[in-house]
Amino acid sequence: MFALVGVCLGAVATHLAELRRARWEDRRWAREQRTRVYGEFLTALEETGQALLKVLRTLPLGERGEAAQEAFAAHGLGAVRQCLHVVAPANVVGAADAVFRELSRGRDMADGFDALDHAALVEAKDRAGDLRDRLQRLMSEDIGR
Repeated sequence: MFALVGVCLGAVATHLAELRRARWEDRRWAREQRTRVYGEFLTALEETGQALLKVLRTLPLGERGEAAQEAFAAHGLGAVRQCLHVVAPANVVGAADAVFRELSRGRDMADGFDALDHAALVEAKDRAGDLRDRLQRLMSEDIGR
């Protein structure tokens, strides 16, 4: 009788340990996926921002609209954003959307923006940078860094 109880307790303990390990593995895998998507999003964000700045600095008014659209689409920011929506918590999604909207606003205004107005350019870059910094902070908190 005692042997049977011991076997049952051992089986239950093994099962509980396996469940804990499986949950830990699931959380680790999910954190790895978020870390990968976060890196992809931040990379696409940086590349898109640099491409938009290049359009502003190198093309004359009247030629920037289409170039800005192409620069915005060239680095897959929108596609990575959709992946982020699937894996990230709501606070990270909201912060990512805020940065995305700010870059979209820059894209939409590129053809009328005076690239020689350094104060306005610095203000726009600072606004996007502040939003990006907030996003990075939330991402770091989410993945436990």
